[in-house]
Amino acid sequence: MSESDPLLAEVERCVRCGACLAHCPTYREEEREWAVARGRIALAEAHRRQQLPAARRLRRYLSTCLLCGSCTAGCPNEVDTSSIVRLARQQMIAEGSGGRFKAWLLRHILPAGKRLQRLFGLARLTRPLWARRLPRSSGLRLRVGTPAGGPARWLPELARPFLHRRRLPRTFGSGSPRVFVFPGCVSNYLNPEHTLSLLRLLAGAGADAVVPRGLGCCGLVALSAGENDTARRLARKNLDILWPKAGDRPDFITTPCGSCAYMLKVHFPGLLASDDERSERARQMSERVLPFSVLWQEKLFPSHHLNHSGQPKPPGTGPAPGSTGEVITWHDPCHLSRGLRVRKQPREILQSLKGARFQPMEEADICCGNGGLFSVLHPELSWKIARRKLKNVEETECSIVATECSGCWLQLGWMATQSERSIKVLSLPEVIERYRSGPEKK
Repeated sequence: MSESDPLLAEVERCVRCGACLAHCPTYREEEREWAVARGRIALAEAHRRQQLPAARRLRRYLSTCLLCGSCTAGCPNEVDTSSIVRLARQQMIAEGSGGRFKAWLLRHILPAGKRLQRLFGLARLTRPLWARRLPRSSGLRLRVGTPAGGPARWLPELARPFLHRRRLPRTFGSGSPRVFVFPGCVSNYLNPEHTLSLLRLLAGAGADAVVPRGLGCCGLVALSAGENDTARRLARKNLDILWPKAGDRPDFITTPCGSCAYMLKVHFPGLLASDDERSERARQMSERVLPFSVLWQEKLFPSHHLNHSGQPKPPGTGPAPGSTGEVITWHDPCHLSRGLRVRKQPREILQSLKGARFQPMEEADICCGNGGLFSVLHPELSWKIARRKLKNVEETECSIVATECSGCWLQLGWMATQSERSIKVLSLPEVIERYRSGPEKK
């Protein structure tokens, strides 16, 4: 085994102290060693050293990691468990033990834009075969994927038409700053309002925001599954559109999804580091990627969250408790809060809303249990984690949960259908537009 093996190098930093036990959302539910960072690291190391075969059970244990980063945040040595797990999954795929159907989807459907579009189009036509309509929420209750002892999986209706088929601003005009918007898959196929709200807000703030043609999936699902080749193909395609060798380049690149922003900013440079043609462009592009909350709060309205004395506005600066204003709470997406370390900006935005009251949630930064493919592969465990999140949401007595991640939006939407309260789940741009909290740009 090579001394420069990145997996083993990171493994050596783990001293097996068990600090991760207090932070891992899957360990809280399972209380088994394989369900926490320390145990997964030991399994990944044994497999890497050829001391453990790539059995189905090993694949299952490694696939139960949400890659949420909570263990790293609570680790004295800041061991990057997510990187270890991704490398272990990558090794299993190279050995042919990563799951054939999943590999086929990730290698042949996800990176092929037209194939993915046809697949979603077919899903829309065949909806009665795999789901039934939910009149109350205008969503779909899946006929498959129901967790044992839990509620049926829920999805919003597929968009009509998909976002990429709508008339959107595609080329820059004379506005400033110039912003490229990366919609992401959920906004494209399930809820275009995430992107449409963002575009309207940026236009109202005086920015020149466009959605370039040809963008595909960001590739985070493939990267998390260990399909690095697929993730690299998608990174090349999206980079050439977002940061071309010649032609218009934006001042900023943003997205309604914090996970997409995390992929574009953090992982594109690493994936394309050995690509002589693209490595420097990927680095340059990553410096211009800003999550929507950061772009809105720090670039468009940098003083909007301050009071007259120049100090941050306290929570609840909208209507007082007991008033008719809606109560809004906030869920921290893992890739936004830990991956990009963005925490204060969304809260400052929500605190500034007029006609609503921001109520912080307990354990707001605990993973909701989506984790991309995690919620599909492990629906029972996903529901256990979501149930804890639902309890924290209900305790705020909110009517709206805001977030900045498409995956979290899906999971929280499913979770909210199980509440006795009427709870809406909205993206951050939708919430801002709902209350018109941003002052008009002079």
